[in-house]
Amino acid sequence: MGFFHDLNDNLLEMRKIIKQFDESLYASEIIEKHHAIQNIITSMIDSPILWERYCPFNIHDTGRRLGEYIENCKNDVDFYIERIDTVFYLFIRFFVEYYLSLSRNNHEIRPTSPLYKLIEKLKKAAFYDENYEKNQLITFAFYQMPLEILNFYIGSPGFQTFVNFDSKKEELENSISKHTQEVESKISEVEKLKTALDEYKTAYNFVGLSDGFQKLLDKKDTAKWWTFAGLVTLLLATFIPLGFSFYKFIDDKTLSWEQMLPVIGLEFVLIYFFRVVLSHYHAIQTQIMQLELRQSLCQFIQSYADYAKEIKASDKDALEKFENLIFSSILSNPDKVPGTFDGIDSLTTLLKEFKK
Repeated sequence: MGFFHDLNDNLLEMRKIIKQFDESLYASEIIEKHHAIQNIITSMIDSPILWERYCPFNIHDTGRRLGEYIENCKNDVDFYIERIDTVFYLFIRFFVEYYLSLSRNNHEIRPTSPLYKLIEKLKKAAFYDENYEKNQLITFAFYQMPLEILNFYIGSPGFQTFVNFDSKKEELENSISKHTQEVESKISEVEKLKTALDEYKTAYNFVGLSDGFQKLLDKKDTAKWWTFAGLVTLLLATFIPLGFSFYKFIDDKTLSWEQMLPVIGLEFVLIYFFRVVLSHYHAIQTQIMQLELRQSLCQFIQSYADYAKEIKASDKDALEKFENLIFSSILSNPDKVPGTFDGIDSLTTLLKEFKK
């Protein structure tokens, strides 16, 4: 978990053992050190996380040594008494770093805390007491140790990062610039691909429609040629009665009107059906022209739709005109195409007249 968390049990044992210290047997200076050690141990037990956070240097520099002394002191009060100066010095090192770290983070020890009185005594001894030999260890903690702490932080990776900030910043800016250019280049390529895909999408969207029109066109072409064949057949059939009559005329055979009446009737019927098939042929040609027109429109209707979006405010029905043309029924003026029995009434009337 952490240095002070691991020391917690040993600190509790040590605090229990050093309570056996008989203050009546020792001078006031030793007693003050004993009280200082007790107060620091109590604070370490109560706030191990804060001590862990604010004493990284001494944990690194003297943590192992402090742990060994705590291990020995918790089992032998005499060892503690004999080496109380060293134990006091080790705890003071941690305490001074703890105090400096608190001050650096704008925190203070509460005036009601025993540690507040202790730090005031230590500062007075370090800064104002002229007895250097007596306060040498305290003076070291306040003067020399901060330099060692500073050196510790200067050599840390974090401080080296700060020292190399400018060069790292330049490297980072160059890297960002390089990657920005790469990203912009990739964006440009993606935009080109998007444009190409949009074009492919437009093409594929109308491939099916164009293929459908092509299939219809093929069917209409087939129907056109069959209709043309029927038209030629009817045309030839129309000339057969005339040829028969002409043959009789050359043969000096006179035909009465009663004999010619079936020929004339057949001729009328053939001419009528020829007219029907011819109209149907023209209708197929018109349908083929419409299908070819639709195929041509499929090539640019998507572009027209995009354009229609831009001009929608001025012409809301712009795209609808194309839709009506593209998807309208393929007809060829059905009103003008004669029905199959349209001429029956006229033919009947003609026959009645001949009978009269």
